[in-house]
Amino acid sequence: LQWAYNLTPEKLKSLFSQHVGGLDMSEQIELNSEQVFNLPKAIRGTYMLWKSGHDLRANLSEPTYYRHRALLKEHGIDIALRCDRAAN
Repeated sequence: LQWAYNLTPEKLKSLFSQHVGGLDMSEQIELNSEQVFNLPKAIRGTYMLWKSGHDLRANLSEPTYYRHRALLKEHGIDIALRCDRAAN
């Protein structure tokens, strides 16, 4: 789409559908202190890095990243998605 005046209702609907279709609405939770303490030591650090916003793909080897992702998914955490915490 080059010019806004070329935007028809059909094109607008298509653009909106493409944008909304690409959103991941997975619910991410934050673990409380006790849950973090009860995580296996091997993934506790990974969770804390993810929670503080680090790029885990850059910090972990590929096999470790996927192994930790699978283990954390068992606790409702997907480290492939950004951790967005509401500002208090």
